[in-house]
Amino acid sequence: MTIDAAAGGALMDKPFTEAYQLIENMAQNHYQWGSERTPVEKSQPKGGMYEVSSLDHMNAKVEALTQKLDNLTVNPAATIAVVTPNCEICGISGHVAANCQLLATPTIPPGFHNQKGAPVGPVAPQKSNLELMMENFVSAQTQQNKEFINQNIHTNELIKQLANKIDSIATHSKMLETQISQVAQQQAAKASPAGTFPSQPQPNPKGHVNAITLRSGIELKDPVAQR
Repeated sequence: MTIDAAAGGALMDKPFTEAYQLIENMAQNHYQWGSERTPVEKSQPKGGMYEVSSLDHMNAKVEALTQKLDNLTVNPAATIAVVTPNCEICGISGHVAANCQLLATPTIPPGFHNQKGAPVGPVAPQKSNLELMMENFVSAQTQQNKEFINQNIHTNELIKQLANKIDSIATHSKMLETQISQVAQQQAAKASPAGTFPSQPQPNPKGHVNAITLRSGIELKDPVAQR
């Protein structure tokens, strides 16, 4: 049986601990199995070469695999792929926006030829799409806030004017009520006959007292003669 067959697949795909334990078990089994058997007689060399037994060949493979596993333990060849983001200015991967060459290299507009020795001024860095979008959003939001404040001021002015008109109407209504009351009193005074109070439809009662009732309940019909 081969080592890959005993491992149920490729031995190099197994974890180190599992692969090492499998090799140790196979080596122990081969050692016990070889000691119980009769010594294997090696055939005589033919043509100056020696024939290697299958057990020795298996032991050599086990030792080679053990050596490889030891090397993997001492020097693991693990590589980690580093993901670098793309530059926000030029869109090229491998550097960030702070290290972009477009920020350090001055650009000359097309059709403009720089004279020899003439200094070229620094070029303003280009803004990313996110920065431009944020600036547009802040500008639009500021404009909306100004319009909202102006609209609130105009609405407050309209409310104040409406309140003043309502107060003026209430004052005018009160004055009209007072005037109507005065006119009504004057008309009633003119229409009432002499000897009557204003707003009194019947004249004041006048007559002679013919009887007097005392507190005791006695009624006197005849007037008392004066002494």
